[in-house]
Amino acid sequence: LEASLAAAKEQASTESAAARQGAQKQHDETMVLMADMQQSAKERAADMQGRERAELAAHDLTTQIADLKNLLAAATAAESAAQKKLEAQLSDQEELQARHQEEEERK
Repeated sequence: LEASLAAAKEQASTESAAARQGAQKQHDETMVLMADMQQSAKERAADMQGRERAELAAHDLTTQIADLKNLLAAATAAESAAQKKLEAQLSDQEELQARHQEEEERK
């Protein structure tokens, strides 16, 4: 009876140790999986932040391009107005020279 009881205790102890070892292994695997999931979540968050920054930068660039187009249009309009003014002044100058020459020829 004692031998049977000792054998049962030994088997229970062995099974208990195996169960503890299995539980520890399961715990370790779970911790590794959780760490991987946490790292993956951090990477996704960083990727999303990167995308948000890229979207903001793209919006800023779009705004800057629109501003530059407006400045170019204004500069082109100012250049055109200045060209027309110069042409008008040149025409007036030529007209004055022609009148002056006519007056000189009459004298």
